[in-house]
Amino acid sequence: MAVTRTRPFSRPTKLRPMRAVRLPHLDPLNKWLGAADIKPTPVCWDYFPDNIPDNDEVICEVFVGVYKVYFLSVHWSVRLIKAQGILGTVHTLTLEAYDHGTFTGLIRLARYAGSAGDADAPLWARRLPPLKFMRILQPRAFVAKVVAGMTDIPVEHLVSGGITPEMLSWARQCAIGTPAQRLLARRYKNVALGKIKTWKRGENLRGLQNHAPV
Repeated sequence: MAVTRTRPFSRPTKLRPMRAVRLPHLDPLNKWLGAADIKPTPVCWDYFPDNIPDNDEVICEVFVGVYKVYFLSVHWSVRLIKAQGILGTVHTLTLEAYDHGTFTGLIRLARYAGSAGDADAPLWARRLPPLKFMRILQPRAFVAKVVAGMTDIPVEHLVSGGITPEMLSWARQCAIGTPAQRLLARRYKNVALGKIKTWKRGENLRGLQNHAPV
């Protein structure tokens, strides 16, 4: 008669706590940058035939600026200002679009105060190389809507803040011949007449993204 052997009772090993993996939040800006596959622009970028924009494309130049914020101390005795230390780092993501010799000016897409290695740093600050110009070709209608503030990507003029009349005028001219031509022309007209207002710094963007009234 065969005897079944059983293993002696052993206490279960202590399970190690698993570390939660936080996936990056892909907002509309990071989704667009990820789909565009942005890379540093080589010096001879303009000489490649594939980089010549078609009639329905425009050139977009993306740049990530990094700025150091210093703590300054003023010595009134000798009237000198000395930098005691660095308070932090500020990353700024800017965009400038070109179309037939015209350009939008520097448009700020995002701003992050902190290091690119922080856990809560946005995806664009971690993946895009800083202080390097990156050019991509994008659809004309899409870029016109972005510049006019008609997408979920928040934009503002780097100097003036908000969406300037020059940006709306450029977007209207850029959208000519595209499906967004009538929409951009209507928005430009209603903004000029004061029927709707564009986004300004400090305001809620979603509240102003409704299409212009007919």
